[in-house]
Amino acid sequence: MTERTKRIVGYTLWGVLLAGLIAAAVLAGSANARAREYERRLSAAYERSLAELAVNVGDIATSLKKTQVVAGERQYALLLSEIWRTSGEAASNLGQLPAGFARAAQTSAFLTQTSDFAHVLLQKVTDATPITAADMQQLYALAQSAEGLSAELQGLERRSEALADDLL
Repeated sequence: MTERTKRIVGYTLWGVLLAGLIAAAVLAGSANARAREYERRLSAAYERSLAELAVNVGDIATSLKKTQVVAGERQYALLLSEIWRTSGEAASNLGQLPAGFARAAQTSAFLTQTSDFAHVLLQKVTDATPITAADMQQLYALAQSAEGLSAELQGLERRSEALADDLL
C-alpha cells in the first residue's frame, strides 16, 4: 500500500467513524425525546386520574350529605345508587394512579366501605326495610370522611399541577 492509499483509507475510516458517532447521537437524542414525551403523557394521565378521583370523592361527599335530608324512598334509592356508582368510578380512577400513591390503601378502603354500605342500604330501601338511626349515623360518618378525603385529594391535585407546571 502506498502512502497515499493509506491516507485515503485512514480518512475514510475516520469519516465512517464520525458518521457513526453522529448517527448514534441523533438516535440517542430521538430516544431521549420519545422518553420525555412518554413521561409527559403518563404524568398527564396520572393528573387526570387524580383530578377525576377528587371530583368523584367530592360528589360522594355531597350525595352522602344529601341522604341526611332527603324525603322519600325513591329519592333515597336514587342517592344510594349514585353513591354506589360513583364509588366504583372513583375506585377505577384510583387504580390508574401510580403504585406509590400515598393514600391508596386508605382511599381504597373508604371507597369499598362506602360502596358496600350504599349497596346494603339500597337493598333495604328496595325491600321496604326501614333505615335505622345507626344507618343514618354511619352515613353521616362516611360523609365526614368523604369531605376530609376530598379536601386532601384536591390538595394533592393542586400540588401535582404545580409540580407539572414547574417541569414544563
